[in-house]
Amino acid sequence: MTIKIQKERGENMSETLENITKKQEEKRLEDFKKIAENWDKLPERAQGKIDGIISMAASAFLKETKKAG
Repeated sequence: MTIKIQKERGENMSETLENITKKQEEKRLEDFKKIAENWDKLPERAQGKIDGIISMAASAFLKETKKAG
């Protein structure tokens, strides 16, 4: 296999992974949108769990950004 073919395959693989990641991200954002639009329809227990998970994720993210900065 030539280096050119290997490089092309690598670029195609990167594009494929990027597309999968974009699709996953779009799905996640759509899910968040549905949750936000229907927040009041969720049971209180579900609201509490989701709120806790979001708070935990936000705290973890803030700690990571403080380490990097």
